[in-house]
Amino acid sequence: MIGLGDGVEVDVRSSIEVARAVIHGIAVPAVDPTSQIQLLERELLPDWYEDWVIVERERVRQLRLSALEALASMLIETGRAAQAIDVGMAVLRTEPLRESAHRLLVDAHLAVGNRSEALRQVQICDDVLRRELGVPASESLWARVAGLHRPGRRTVQHRFAG
Repeated sequence: MIGLGDGVEVDVRSSIEVARAVIHGIAVPAVDPTSQIQLLERELLPDWYEDWVIVERERVRQLRLSALEALASMLIETGRAAQAIDVGMAVLRTEPLRESAHRLLVDAHLAVGNRSEALRQVQICDDVLRRELGVPASESLWARVAGLHRPGRRTVQHRFAG
């Protein structure tokens, strides 16, 4: 039987521990979330394709994405929305079709007063979902920017076609 010694640090274990701590609300970095983003963006055994690895990689991936979203939410709630934007973008780098990440980015942009960026993010989400999946962004996402104006244009109306 082969195994690792107790003192050996494994990045996936660290990533899982950080992810669980963030999800439970106990690991918001004091100043800069960059180290947590870097740890949570790491993929498990990226070039391995055995069945057990594929299943475990997806489990860890979902945990990592949920943790990044929880971190972004905590940053928004603690008045650090500008940092939440960076975290939200990290989620989209991994999964550009994840509407919940787009929603967090919209909320972060609104929290720092960037209404045009919030509107732009909803439009980006709508465009990518329509192009890749043939579905529009959700009503609840469009509702976040309802009533916003762009210079020279009418009030934003969503393009939801259910």
